[in-house]
Amino acid sequence: MHVPFYNKVKKLQAKLRDCKSREEVTQLARAFDVDLLIEYTTNSFCSFTENLRNGLGSGSLSLSVKVKISDGNIAAIGRLAAGFYIYGNDVSKEDIEREHVKSIIHALQCVHFEVGGV
Repeated sequence: MHVPFYNKVKKLQAKLRDCKSREEVTQLARAFDVDLLIEYTTNSFCSFTENLRNGLGSGSLSLSVKVKISDGNIAAIGRLAAGFYIYGNDVSKEDIEREHVKSIIHALQCVHFEVGGV
């Protein structure tokens, strides 16, 4: 294990709780001089928006999040599946963004380290 990289990741994890947007998460990673790749898919968003169009006013939203922190030699990788229920009349873009950020932060808190082959 490369201790400097491990320490960077642990410090990054300690600061993540304060982040409110995906941009803040990315800026924090840059401040710790690590590359951060975030991939996520929203699996049921289409059915959710269709429910809203049909007047149902609510639906569930599920995310699959994959994160990778790297310094070029070592990677820390985390994966997470998350789901939440939304009431249509109360949902905003900010609400959905907040759920995305929570999922990303949780995935970053649960990373495992891989040496080589980055």
